[in-house]
Amino acid sequence: MDGITSSYSKLRNSDIPLEERIELSRQIFNNSECILPNKNQLLVDWSCQELGTRGKKRDGFKVDEHETELWKILSEVLNDPESEQIVLRQKNLQLLFRELDEVRNFLGKYFSENGGPNKMSQDRLLSVFLCFQAISKNPNMSMTLFNKLENLEQYLKGILTCFLVVLLQTDLHTAKFVKVLSHVVVIVLHQYNTAQHQQFAQRKIFTNLCEKLLPLLLLVRTVVKDEKLFHPQDFNRDEICSVIDAAVITALFHKDLASNYIPTAIPRQQSEPSPKKAKLVNSYNQLFDVLESFAKGCQDGTDVEGIPVRSDLVCQAISTSLPFLLENFLKAIQQDRKLDQATKFSFFIELYNVTTPKGSADGLIPDVTRTEILSKMLNVIVDFDVYQIAEDNANDKPIFKWFLSLLENGLLSKSHHTAVGFHCLDIILKLNHKIIENSLETVLAKCFVKSEEESKESDKAKIELLCNIVETYSKLQQLENLVTSLLKVFNELQNELGTIPSDVLTKLSRSFEHCPFNQTRNILQVFLDEMKEKVQSIEQEDGNTDLSTEGISILFVNFLLNSSYSAADTHGLDQKKATSLEKLVQNIKDTIITPIVKAFPRLKKNSQKTVGFATLFLIHGLNSLVLFLHQHNVIPTSDDHYVKLLWDSKEEAYIPDETWSGLPILKKNRRLRFCMDLLAVHRVRCLLLKQDFDQNEFDHLINCLYSFQDPQTIPELSFVSWNFNPSCVNNVNYPVAHWSLVSQYAALLIPYCSENQLQKFAEFMVGTLVLQDDQITTDNLVTLHQVSENILKDGELLSLSSLQAAVVKQFWKLLGECVGQLDDDRLTGVFTWEVKTGQGQDGTHEPDEANLQSGKIDTNIAISLAQAIAKVMNEPQKRARKQSKRKRIGDLSTVVHLVKVLQRLPCYKFTPSNKVRCILGSLACDVLIGKAGLDEKTGPAQRLAAQLSCREIVSTLIQSLLQQREFSAWQVIDMASLLHWLYHTIPKRNSAKTSPSNLQSKFMNTSKELLRLAVILGMKSHSKASLAAVVDFSEELVTSLTNSAKNTNPEIVRCVEVLVIIVSACIEFLDQKGKKTSSLRAGWSIISKTAVSLTSFTKDTLEENAVSHQQEESYVELENNVMRLSAILTRAMGLIPESELSKNE
Repeated sequence: MDGITSSYSKLRNSDIPLEERIELSRQIFNNSECILPNKNQLLVDWSCQELGTRGKKRDGFKVDEHETELWKILSEVLNDPESEQIVLRQKNLQLLFRELDEVRNFLGKYFSENGGPNKMSQDRLLSVFLCFQAISKNPNMSMTLFNKLENLEQYLKGILTCFLVVLLQTDLHTAKFVKVLSHVVVIVLHQYNTAQHQQFAQRKIFTNLCEKLLPLLLLVRTVVKDEKLFHPQDFNRDEICSVIDAAVITALFHKDLASNYIPTAIPRQQSEPSPKKAKLVNSYNQLFDVLESFAKGCQDGTDVEGIPVRSDLVCQAISTSLPFLLENFLKAIQQDRKLDQATKFSFFIELYNVTTPKGSADGLIPDVTRTEILSKMLNVIVDFDVYQIAEDNANDKPIFKWFLSLLENGLLSKSHHTAVGFHCLDIILKLNHKIIENSLETVLAKCFVKSEEESKESDKAKIELLCNIVETYSKLQQLENLVTSLLKVFNELQNELGTIPSDVLTKLSRSFEHCPFNQTRNILQVFLDEMKEKVQSIEQEDGNTDLSTEGISILFVNFLLNSSYSAADTHGLDQKKATSLEKLVQNIKDTIITPIVKAFPRLKKNSQKTVGFATLFLIHGLNSLVLFLHQHNVIPTSDDHYVKLLWDSKEEAYIPDETWSGLPILKKNRRLRFCMDLLAVHRVRCLLLKQDFDQNEFDHLINCLYSFQDPQTIPELSFVSWNFNPSCVNNVNYPVAHWSLVSQYAALLIPYCSENQLQKFAEFMVGTLVLQDDQITTDNLVTLHQVSENILKDGELLSLSSLQAAVVKQFWKLLGECVGQLDDDRLTGVFTWEVKTGQGQDGTHEPDEANLQSGKIDTNIAISLAQAIAKVMNEPQKRARKQSKRKRIGDLSTVVHLVKVLQRLPCYKFTPSNKVRCILGSLACDVLIGKAGLDEKTGPAQRLAAQLSCREIVSTLIQSLLQQREFSAWQVIDMASLLHWLYHTIPKRNSAKTSPSNLQSKFMNTSKELLRLAVILGMKSHSKASLAAVVDFSEELVTSLTNSAKNTNPEIVRCVEVLVIIVSACIEFLDQKGKKTSSLRAGWSIISKTAVSLTSFTKDTLEENAVSHQQEESYVELENNVMRLSAILTRAMGLIPESELSKNE
């Protein structure tokens, strides 16, 4: 007892050096045998007393080693589980509050000076915050500390300020004390929320939070939610944001306060409010005043509790907080039916006005940020269905008028050409289209004006807005008004007119399709009047025009091709309307197109670019409309209805007038060239409708359309895209647009193409298909690769034997170039062999379906090529290795990619000759790659992948031959060589305990499947040689098995495994009907001989060596395969007649 008293006396003895007393206190705390009564309480009192005494002698936060150690002792004691009953005295609380103020000032000082605490300072901060954490978690201690709401608010403010400083100083995010501080923030906010619910004076809570905590809470919430500003992985940002949200919502939007809100932006239609309600309005006015004061920091930054905050962070806090406050206000009053929609909207207006000082049109924050805020808040308005048109109209349209003012003073200014600006207009359109209607032309001009600074997001939002405008006016059956406004806007913009988006044209076309006849007639008259005015301006002597001519022409053609006129048919159109259509066609031709065509050559160069496109596109539209009406017998068939085209030999294109011949603009401008391509396609369609047509003209047209880009330049165009809009064609994307046009009409043109033209088509198609897959993948853009992919997906198109043969030829030509380096020209013929197809006397493919489908095979050439492949297959490995020193594999990625593309062709629709060619080519690739050496760029995995692709396509084609019973096509294959090649290339089981890779497993399974299919096809084939090859091959395996007594090496394991495959194939063959006797006997022979050999092998090898080899992996594998083979043979023996069994030993 004397020792205990002595220890405590030493602690309180100031004559003893402090470091000794600190060490003594640590010994007392850590000594479990010390029975000092109320030990932890004594240590807390002593450490607080020492800290208080030293704190009086200094000014502010200063790093002192002794104080740091005292805080460590205090934190350890407070966090001890036995300290739950400790009582904090008043002087202890004063010490803690003083320390909190000093820490806050210290962190603020270092933050303002762009510095940071050193290691000793961080240790001190860690100990201090551990003390706060222990006090906050302990109910007894926290009850003393937070017995008054004011104390809790002061404590919370200090903790949040410290936390904000840490958040703003990214180099402190990884400090140890930061994690402790974040836990303290969560604990204290939970306690604050609990205290709020226990209070009855809601107005006091509201006022205190606005005056003391609101900006601080909003800033912390903003930084924590933003992963770019705050990114530690071990922090629960969701929990921090959740408790902050709860604190703000509970204080500001209690149901009694929110439901008694009296609006000022849109006054209620009732008597004067009671004095009590007037006071409640003042509370929310206080909220708006605090937010407006806080928003002023968006200009030059602000100070929050002495902490400097950047202006951009204040803007971000306002941007994220205003929608949050609006949403929770509306949630609070959602069930209150007494409040009308105007009251709810008034809160939205007053909250949004925070961004703009009273009486001023200039905002406190940048226009872009203010528009983002408006966009988010409008989304909230839509979600809660705040705006009701009928209710607003009954109250003299206050909300409608506010929106009009918003459009005039903000959203329609040039500074709002952003994605969120267009999004805001889109929301307003959905709320009430009449708001936009008053400014429709201004909105349209904002959308169609040419701008080089707009982002992809802005373009997307603008297109979405335009599409919704079209859809809205279509539903309202007011397309005539929309078209009138569009034409007016185009004329006003002139050369500032931008491109009409393809999505908008598509939406307009659908609207024109469903437009009533009377409205269609009115829209047509609007277009005709406008086009006639354009013609008059073009015919003037100055020869100048602007982009509006082009834009109006595009809209006019879109209308002609999609309106109810073009949807007419003989059953739905009376004679009067048919006559009016014929007059319309003649009117457009005589009064619009012909005058422009005549005036074109004398226009200035810049005007020729615009007027030339407009003219050619108008001709395309009119001729397409006439062709449609002729096809459906709506108007009499006559060439006079078309705009006649002339062949220009210099340009190799069709022109509408001889005065256009030789104009430089036609050769240089690819956009005009694309329009002439459209006219050429249209001319082909017209010629094919006639029984007799000029063959020379037809050939000219096909040659014009099949003049593709040089295949050597295809890789340079791999990332070039086109948006399906003819007006957007240029020198760069013209190849994509041209290829897209030709592929669109390929089914119409290919049956009439010559062999040379087909080969050009196939060469370009295959060249674009082998481009890598990292292409542009968006809905409204297309690349060369994607156009060819669409052809590939069209199985009907590739079922045409003429195109099929050309495509297959091109594939193997490219593959031959890739693998040509692997061999000394022995298998060159495999890749250059051509399949003969039926042709007419003029060299073009006859459109006779039977002849086109049958592709003729030269059996002698095929057999000689198969023998060449077999010779290489049978070549000894030593010789192959010698040749591999001279011929090595280069980069096989192109080979793999080519074969992968070939696999995606509709092989089941190939003619037998093309199937055989693909089989021979794939086998040749497989053999050459398998026997060639490797260089430093090519590894075994790449070679295995190339061989796998070749074998997969052979398997697919053999399956097709089996399903379609095309056995005769297999006669050209050397079955014996193939079976041996497959057997020897099936990997042996590795004796090491390593699992094969996915690629190796897939290669092994594919090889086994190909072997199985080859056996079945050999037995079904009409070729005696193929059947004999299968029998001989199986007998070789049986012999190997018989002669391998007492041997369990991997070779025997593979032998048994392949016998399992052969016997399974025999069973599959025997189960089928319609078998030849020779094939039956061959199958019976294979099964019976295998059974005899297996019996002998089992007795001689497995039974005798079971004990000595049972732990070897190769033995276990062999035993499993033997069991499988035994089970299969048991079933197979049941398929052999008894008479045949008795013949066999």
